[in-house]
Amino acid sequence: MKVGFLAVFALLGCSSSPLTSASDSSSNQAAPATVPPLPAAVALTPLYTPPPKWSATALAFDSTRADQLWVTLRPFPSTQACTSKDSSGCKALEGEVMLVTQASTPSPEAVIRKDGNAWHFMRRPTAIAFGDNGDLATCGEARTDNYEDE
Repeated sequence: MKVGFLAVFALLGCSSSPLTSASDSSSNQAAPATVPPLPAAVALTPLYTPPPKWSATALAFDSTRADQLWVTLRPFPSTQACTSKDSSGCKALEGEVMLVTQASTPSPEAVIRKDGNAWHFMRRPTAIAFGDNGDLATCGEARTDNYEDE
């Protein structure tokens, strides 16, 4: 991951060199890096299609497990309530994760994983990230992770 990040900066001509001021001599400055041409075409390979009325909101590769792609999924918004008196809409707040193994091979495999308390811990997920040690973090789109009237 870090190599790719550095490669993007190198391609963009970015560096960690100190900035020069207008009074610095231009003869000491290095020529800007040339940017390689972009490919004429890019082929996209579908790995997974979410079920109807669900959307994929973010993706991340697990830094400790080779070739594992994790995608957060959430249902489209509901107009039903999720309150202490009316919990009819709480189920629509539960997000899931689609785990794709062998993601960069011609034969990826996908499984859906759901937290036992997804309406709290995976409430309308919008982002996913992994730490260097493989810890997973998600961020939800909600004012609260409990009933909406609390």
